[in-house]
Amino acid sequence: MSEWTVEQLKPVAHILVGAAHADGQVQLEEESIILQLLAGLLGRDELPDELIAHLGRFDPERFDLPGTCKALELDGPDDRHQLLQLVAQVTEVDDVHDLDESHYILQVARAINAVPEEYEDLTFDATYGEVPPLPRS
Repeated sequence: MSEWTVEQLKPVAHILVGAAHADGQVQLEEESIILQLLAGLLGRDELPDELIAHLGRFDPERFDLPGTCKALELDGPDDRHQLLQLVAQVTEVDDVHDLDESHYILQVARAINAVPEEYEDLTFDATYGEVPPLPRS
């Protein structure tokens, strides 16, 4: 979406806050980047009070990621990739990207019907094939 409204950003806001909660530890840097990203999408320096209040109502115990993603009005692959990039920016701001954060990105990707090409550069897979034997000395 090229231009966002406050109403359209409400589900995005909760998806981004969910990303900050993905690893179980919300960092100040994550909170800050969420505010910056949302303000940027609105083309403003600051968020309107309505969106700040909406952020404050986020409850990680009751957060319905699939339902929230359904509320989005994404127009295709570019919009899906943009959302996934925003989520990745939140998870990477603390310079630590762990399995829980990758799993969250995958959950968002599935909920918005993204194809692997739209998110494979944003996650990592910790499954390994057969481990080769150690060389003998």
